[in-house]
Amino acid sequence: MNELGTCEQDMYEQGISELGRLENLSGDMEKNPYRPYYFENPKAYDSPIRSWEEFCRRFRTEFAAHMPKEAPTYMNPFLEESAYFFPNPKDEVALVVNCGYCPPFLHRLAFIKIVYVLRGSCFFFIGGEKILMKKGSFCLVGPNVEQAVYSCNDEDIVVNLIMRFSSFAESFLGLMWEQGIMSEFLWRMLYSRTDNGCLMYDGKEEEIITENVKDLCEEILFETQNPSSLIRKSMLMLFYGNVLRLHEKELIVLGREGRAGGYQLADMIFYMENNLTCSLPKLAGTFNLSEGYLSRYLRKETGKTFAQLLCEFRMRRAEKMLLHTDFSIEKIVETVGYTDKSRFYRNFKAMYGVSPVKYRKGRGELCQYPSN
Repeated sequence: MNELGTCEQDMYEQGISELGRLENLSGDMEKNPYRPYYFENPKAYDSPIRSWEEFCRRFRTEFAAHMPKEAPTYMNPFLEESAYFFPNPKDEVALVVNCGYCPPFLHRLAFIKIVYVLRGSCFFFIGGEKILMKKGSFCLVGPNVEQAVYSCNDEDIVVNLIMRFSSFAESFLGLMWEQGIMSEFLWRMLYSRTDNGCLMYDGKEEEIITENVKDLCEEILFETQNPSSLIRKSMLMLFYGNVLRLHEKELIVLGREGRAGGYQLADMIFYMENNLTCSLPKLAGTFNLSEGYLSRYLRKETGKTFAQLLCEFRMRRAEKMLLHTDFSIEKIVETVGYTDKSRFYRNFKAMYGVSPVKYRKGRGELCQYPSN
């Protein structure tokens, strides 16, 4: 461990006591398989890698000869949900503690994660940038964004709170009714197939947000006898809510690809969600675009046509009305913009696997939610 000054040592010991049951999350550093590599050649960590072989080539030949042929921990350029929501496939929120001294291996995700620095610091790599994250900093990373994280001090504790993409789409839509940078980022994350980068906060630590993270970590780690996805999602929603209330204007987007034409996909999606009877000509007129351009733009950004997007929004609204109101099917059909009841039934069954009547009767337990 790097030597600390008196003041730093006091802060470190205070940080340990504040973490309580979480103080040993980083494990026994004397047994950390990557730690010797860092102290042999710290410069090997200056830039991210794409393979274990590439990392080994950064060391002296005589040292590299004794390194294992495969990485001590799991490394893959694309991380699937199945690798982290195990052994219970019904889990929707999980915790992965960042392995200290593990080299910054570039990878993409099939899920959503929050990287949060509980103690110490770490480096975050994205889009060719190397960013120092200190205690209280965090970033929200969506699917298919290439990035890497590494920490290089024994006292560092960096956690990854991960959530299934499908669960986020179903449970956190309420966050996106709030206008602002987070809302726009979330809309693009759900519906744009381009690389949307990540959303980061790197300012002063906010105690209430740190407590939110600690509480969620403890819920995942220690409430193993009767785990509750509802409680975990509620705690995660509280985290997002406090971020919106306290730091909305301080959030920054990193690593995003250029935005076509300057038109905001989030605004278009928001409009469609709130105007389920809108047409392509009406949407084009609202944003002062030609129908042809708008159609191509939506297809390029989301991989879906206007009609497919509108159908999805209508089905999601119908699903919520089935579960949370006593409206008749006929009333729901009318409310979400359909005049043809049989067409509504076909589209609903195609998306949810059962008819609206069976879905309501089973309270959504007869089928899985769509995974977008």
